[in-house]
Amino acid sequence: MKKHLRHLWLLLAGVLLTFSSQQAHASHAIGSDISYVNVGPGLYFVTYRFYRDCSGIVGPTTMRLDYEATGCGANGTSPNAGGFRTLAQSDLATGDPYCTTQNAASVCDSTGSVPSNGFPNYNIYTYRGLINLGAGIASQCAEWSLSVSVSVRPNTRNIDDGENLYSEALINTRIVQDDSSPAFPSVAGFRPLIFTCDTTYNQVTNAVIDPDNSGMGNSDRDSLAYRSVQPLSAGNTVIDYKNGFSLASPVRVWTGRVPLGQGPGGVTPATNFPFRIDPVTGAITFTSGLAIAGSTDDEDNKFSVSIAVESWRKINGVRQKISTVRRDILIVIFRCLTRPAPPLTQDNGIGAVTNIGLDTITTINATDTITVDACTNAIIDISVNDINGDNIIPLIEGRQLPGEASISVQNQTVINGTSGPLTIATIRLLWAPSSSTVGGYFPVTVVLLDDGCPIPGRTEQPLILHVVRNQYADAGLDGIGTSDTLILGDSTTIRATTRRPATIGPNQTPAEYRYIWEPDANNTYLDTAGGVALVKPIETTRYRVRVISPQGCEDTASVLVRVVKLDIYNIITPNGDGLNENFTISGIFGAQVSIFNRWGRKIEEFDNYQNTWNGGDLPAGTYYYYVRDRKNKTYKGWLEIVK
Repeated sequence: MKKHLRHLWLLLAGVLLTFSSQQAHASHAIGSDISYVNVGPGLYFVTYRFYRDCSGIVGPTTMRLDYEATGCGANGTSPNAGGFRTLAQSDLATGDPYCTTQNAASVCDSTGSVPSNGFPNYNIYTYRGLINLGAGIASQCAEWSLSVSVSVRPNTRNIDDGENLYSEALINTRIVQDDSSPAFPSVAGFRPLIFTCDTTYNQVTNAVIDPDNSGMGNSDRDSLAYRSVQPLSAGNTVIDYKNGFSLASPVRVWTGRVPLGQGPGGVTPATNFPFRIDPVTGAITFTSGLAIAGSTDDEDNKFSVSIAVESWRKINGVRQKISTVRRDILIVIFRCLTRPAPPLTQDNGIGAVTNIGLDTITTINATDTITVDACTNAIIDISVNDINGDNIIPLIEGRQLPGEASISVQNQTVINGTSGPLTIATIRLLWAPSSSTVGGYFPVTVVLLDDGCPIPGRTEQPLILHVVRNQYADAGLDGIGTSDTLILGDSTTIRATTRRPATIGPNQTPAEYRYIWEPDANNTYLDTAGGVALVKPIETTRYRVRVISPQGCEDTASVLVRVVKLDIYNIITPNGDGLNENFTISGIFGAQVSIFNRWGRKIEEFDNYQNTWNGGDLPAGTYYYYVRDRKNKTYKGWLEIVK
């Protein structure tokens, strides 16, 4: 009854009270994040995302963004700048933390109502607006603070209710004037809040997107560093944790053996993980503790957690912190008596990743950087097991990978394992990086869901892809080798090929390559068409071709065409003085040679003549030769043996 009365009071409060983001008092502010994109000198497009508990009052149509700076001017003594901007609501979405049927039953209608089944849910409000920090003195401030404050946070196990939800992003415009901050995704499957079963291993990443990293080399790209921070109620005002929780351990975790019937199908996890945020990937890992049954409004099973993402850039050889964004989330632990473990990559993400390139198949650790080629189909296979025998559903945040990218189940089989049905699957990430991404490092998060209900099993696997450019073009004379010999006056065909794929990307877009032949000094091209050139050089010439892919990658190849003058020496004097000893053909190597006497009878034959015939025991006199080169061109004439 107490629960229903509270919900009724909140509903009445939403109708009767005049709401503002600074003055409204209802425990509905369960999370938020803020990010910005630089769109011009001193101009930033700001996105603020607010997570509202469905049991609280409705979210506002606008949010006030305050911005102020410290240490302005060249010497840091100019008056501090500041102002505010009203952000307009642009999007409204309802969370989908459950399976499909449970999400349909846990509708959040934005009016303060709570689903009758008692499963909590949340709204995601998105607000956007443009701010001008100035391109003069104001742009030289040591640090700008962009902030939004909403009243108030709900009561959770680790912090008290009544505190404001204060969101903040920091920019150092004195160091960098064109920085765009890391941003958190909000697409389907990338749930900003963590709803989990008790005694369950969790691996959840933030899937952060950094627009400044596209196409940057290793020495120029921004480095992102993740850390756990205490929640804020105002600028520089932290909220203390209660009930024994701390910055290092803000969530109830399981440290003992899972009691039979209370864990994942009675199976004890192999390892109990403390709460940790990986400073490089941002992955949050922990084994959730037991849910407390009968908790009023589930406050005892909710935990407020704050995450900071710092962006560092090398400037004049020194890495400096240029920005910081924060995200406040809620972790909710449910009692799941029969909910087994989530799908996991083999070895919990340490291995089982295969990079399939054009020429190689390499198995590497998922925690290592994966090198992929630009303008080809980069294929990453991830081996996944699910001890429940459930169907596995993969997702990616496509904005993390510029261009065409997709995720799919390559194969999936359910077998009888030692403790029941076991799903074995291969998840394939396919991406076609363009030439503009060469040198860039791209973090991407693969989300693995199963079809468990009411809460799907969930694991997020972070990967880092490094794009390089390799050469895949070849050229040869008549398609044979990289060099050959041509007799002066003859013409020949040069052919260029590429080993890049015929189709690019998940949509199998046909890749039509352009072949550009470089003119030589003697202008000896008779014709060029695509990857074929007909040439008639008058001297030894190296021909070059540029092969350009639809995605902008350019490969080069060349072939050396040696030009020789044909000479057939038709007088031989095999007397041992070392002069004119053998029948010699200059300019043709490995030809077919036949020798005939004056009556037309063949007396010698060579399939690969090497200028070694000296007439042997034949008497002096006139003989005849017939020569066929490798291009089936023939030459015939007479020769004289003088003794």
